[in-house]
Amino acid sequence: FTDPAYDDRDFRLAHRGPVDAAIAAFCAPRSRDELERVARAHDVAISRVLDIADIARDPHYLARGMLLEWDDPSVGPVKGAGIAPKFSATPGGVWRGAPWLGQDNPGVLGGLLGYSEERIARLAADGVIGAYPPHAPPPSSRAFFPKGGP
Repeated sequence: FTDPAYDDRDFRLAHRGPVDAAIAAFCAPRSRDELERVARAHDVAISRVLDIADIARDPHYLARGMLLEWDDPSVGPVKGAGIAPKFSATPGGVWRGAPWLGQDNPGVLGGLLGYSEERIARLAADGVIGAYPPHAPPPSSRAFFPKGGP
């Protein structure tokens, strides 16, 4: 791309097919380590695209605590993403994975809304609420809409 027209962003966008083909031809025979070295040597902004296996071994991710482990009551130990960004005054944390459907019903209905255990049990018996852990079969729509629809 010695033509000075390629110095213009709009021109490159209008001719992205040849640009993409040239980049692909340059990158294909090279390793990602080599491409990273070449790009950095020429002040080209670059970042690797990592899969989860790469992330699990990456010293930077490990040093920043970006992979955490917690205990899931249904499946046991689980690894997942840590908190980003990292704030010194409010660092954040992971205390569990995402709740399954209805897992927080007792805390929300009883703790926050003040429903009695009997009222919560009645809602569950009437099919208004339910708890469906990940290993359970999916609930039917009737579990959510006892009258057959919303």
